[in-house]
This record gives sequence, C-alpha cells and structure tokens, in this order.
Amino acid sequence: MNSKKAPKTANQRHQRELKRDQHHAVIHWLVTGFVLLVLLYIIGYTFAAGFKNLSLNFFISSDFDRGIAPQLFNTFYILILSMIPMLLIGISAAVYIVEYAKQGTMLKILRFATETLSSVPSIIIGLLGFLLFVTNFGQGPRWEFSRLAGALTLAILNLPWMMRTAEDALRAVPASLREASYALGATKLQTIFRTVLPAAIPGLMTGALIVSGRVIGETAALIYTSGVAGSSNGWFNFNLIHVPGDTLAVHIYTLFADNPTPAAQQGQTATAVVLIALVLGVNLLGRFFERRLTKRFSGE
Repeated sequence: MNSKKAPKTANQRHQRELKRDQHHAVIHWLVTGFVLLVLLYIIGYTFAAGFKNLSLNFFISSDFDRGIAPQLFNTFYILILSMIPMLLIGISAAVYIVEYAKQGTMLKILRFATETLSSVPSIIIGLLGFLLFVTNFGQGPRWEFSRLAGALTLAILNLPWMMRTAEDALRAVPASLREASYALGATKLQTIFRTVLPAAIPGLMTGALIVSGRVIGETAALIYTSGVAGSSNGWFNFNLIHVPGDTLAVHIYTLFADNPTPAAQQGQTATAVVLIALVLGVNLLGRFFERRLTKRFSGE
C-alpha cells in the first residue's frame, strides 16, 4: 500500500514544483516587462518632446538658452577628473579586500562603511563636498565652486560602487590562474599585477563604464560644488579646473528652476535627449566591451 502511494506523492510534489516554477517565471517576466515599459516610455516621451529641438548650432553654441557646448565639455571634463581617483582608490581597495584582507573585524567595518556610504543621499555628499572643497569647513573659501570640487565630490559619491564592481570582477577570476602563477614561482604581487588584474580587465572596464553613467547623470552633488552656471567665455580650457562648470544634468535643473521661458523649455527637453543618449550609450558601450574583452581574454 505504501509503495503505491509513494510514486503518486512524489509525482504530485513534482507537479507542484513545476507550477511554482511557472508562477515564478510569470512574475519574473511581468516585472521585467513593466520595467522595460517604464524605460521605453521615459525614452520615448523625452525624445518626442526634445528631438525636434536638436540642431548643429545647439551643440556648438555657448548661449545659455540655445546651446550646450560648455555643459557638454564640462560633463566629460568632470567625468575624467572624477574617474582618475575613483579608479585608483576603488581598484586598490578591491585588491586589498579580495587578495589580502582576512575575515575579521576590520573587513566587517570596511564593508559596513562602504555600504553605508553607497546609501547616503547624493545631496548629503554634495553638502560634504561644499564643506571640504568649496569652503574650508565653512570658515572661508577654499577652491570655491569649481570643476575640481565637483569631480572630487563625485569620486566620493561613486567610490563604493566602483569598489563593489571591481571586487566582483576580481572574484570572478578563476583560482586556477592564481595557482598556476604561484606554481611558476611568481610572488603574490606579481600574480596580482600580471595575472589577476589582466584577467579582470573585462569586468573592471564594464564597472567603470557603468559608474561613468552614474557620474554623467548626477545633479544634486554638483549643485553645491561645481556650481549651477559656468562661464560662456574661455570654457574650453583643460587648465581651468578652479572655475565653475555646470554639467548637462545641472543645466537641465537650472533651465527648469531659474529660467522657465519657452526657449529654456526647448533647451531643457533637447538637453534631456542628449543626456539620456549619453547614459544609454555609455551602458551599451560597457556591455559591448565586456563581451569583446571576455572573448579575447578567454581565447574564443
């Protein structure tokens, strides 16, 4: 009697698990479809409203209402300035966590600090940057509103994300590569620089490009550090790191908050199109390089 019931019970359990998997799959596709629809709606609405306002003069003009040439330059300039310390500190910290740190109190404190920093609102980091870089802790001017102050603030804001992506990229390197390097007589430092880091390049580059998209779209932290209005004269100068410089995201905010004229609204929607295109382009570029570099380093 029991031997006859057992297969039936096992079959019922199998059927229940299949139904549960089907329900989970349906929920997964519904959530994915909803997120995709929201993304397509935002992109479609923005492009429909602002694409008609794009022109060659819009990209090369330095007029506040009719062009974004200074803002476009400032966006990439501040991006490069912020990525230099972010990559150096983020990858170095990830190497320490993956290759040297042992499970213990210090590692727990480091993880707690990075996770907490990643959850702090960007406007709070902007106020911190205002105190550290714009003013001397509120006691007087230090660098005032400048591109450098904005870049360093963005580096602090996005450092936890860079550390996390770099750590994931380093952990994805197979342990067999490390063991092979040690077997050939390489030291730990040689193994890191000649084996682990080159093998992690696809993941590191993808993480850097994803973080770049976050930097390009940041607004709140830059309002208090790089300023809401840059100079329209002499803006194309790499040596002027101590002058104010508004990015594309800050420019949209300024047009919406301070100058709600019809021309400003047209410039706002057109700038939004450029900003969304840049963020999408950076993310797609990251996926593209990840696939290409992964195939190259894997010998495919």
